[in-house]
Amino acid sequence: MENTNVKCQKGSVEQYEDFLDFINYVFGFNGSENDFVKLLPKLYRKEKNPACKNYIITENKKIRAAVGAFDSKISVCGNTLKCRGIGNVAVHPYHRSKGYMKECMNTALKDMIEDGIHFSTLGGRRQRYNYFGFDKTGVMYTFTVNDDNMRHVLGSERTPVYKIKEIGKDSCELNLISELINKQNYITLRPKDELFYIMKSWQAKVYCAYDKDRFAGYCILNNGKITEIHTADKSDFFGFVTSLYDSLSMHSLTVTLPDFEQSYIKDLCMFSEWVGISSPMMFNILDYRAVIDAFWKLKNSYMSLPDGKLNLIINGYARRENLCISSEQGNPTVKESSETATMELSHLEAMNLLFSPVCPLRNELPPFARAWFPLPLWQYPADEV
Repeated sequence: MENTNVKCQKGSVEQYEDFLDFINYVFGFNGSENDFVKLLPKLYRKEKNPACKNYIITENKKIRAAVGAFDSKISVCGNTLKCRGIGNVAVHPYHRSKGYMKECMNTALKDMIEDGIHFSTLGGRRQRYNYFGFDKTGVMYTFTVNDDNMRHVLGSERTPVYKIKEIGKDSCELNLISELINKQNYITLRPKDELFYIMKSWQAKVYCAYDKDRFAGYCILNNGKITEIHTADKSDFFGFVTSLYDSLSMHSLTVTLPDFEQSYIKDLCMFSEWVGISSPMMFNILDYRAVIDAFWKLKNSYMSLPDGKLNLIINGYARRENLCISSEQGNPTVKESSETATMELSHLEAMNLLFSPVCPLRNELPPFARAWFPLPLWQYPADEV
């Protein structure tokens, strides 16, 4: 960017209106049906100062490109991971092919590394973002239930087992939902006063279930898909899902689940019409030791891991890491190592070997290590940017 009138820097509070107009224009939002405030109020409400969390390029004081970088924290089995998600990647249509997106993305990632961010996420085309260290990875189970499943398993003459209630901004159930979330092994740290805005991301609806007067759990539903669900007791899950189906007079319902919700997966795998395993989104791991350690412990919490020791050299996006991953008598550990590596991996190879549901490269690992992976890397859609 040789033009001295072109600047790439963090936005300001004063740019809020111009910034929102710009990203809504680039993404084709008309402000009536959709715009960024409606889709993601947790990030784009005026009081959240979204322009300040964007890398913005201006030409003669006019916004020509913007890339958002928004922070969150995740607790995984007591390990706190710092995430910075990328969103609203936008370049004015008359100012493309000038390297503006590349400048913003590279600056954002440079700052992530300097700030000690453990991983980043985004949604977008695979090869487009491979250039910046992102790849589609993680493990997501998808189940689809239809009328035939319901009729054959539960009968034609049936009534919902649980009472279903939609949650609003001032519902008393928000406290119960927050308490339930905080009991999980995987938790995105969501401030109580922002919880409703977070769950309403992407114009989703929030429902809770009651067994008589007992709070039985909540779910987030978006366009016929449950994208997040937690129940007070694991035994509440199946009744909640089927009661939601009947109460909303649905004819098809999709449920997406992370690998660590094995009890929920067991309830649906023999019931659903269709089952699939895929990667939920794009990740970029910036600190392999920290991320492996957290999700290694999470997997160990619901699955017995065979003993063994694996040494990997990972030429990561942020730095080169030589790691010893081991399990001994059910105790998983990850530490830096100087030992000879079992395998040396590029950044994209490492993310796929460690976290993706399908990776032929894992066939080259020792048998005990093939049983370890993939690790259950995850982010709920409500926490996406």
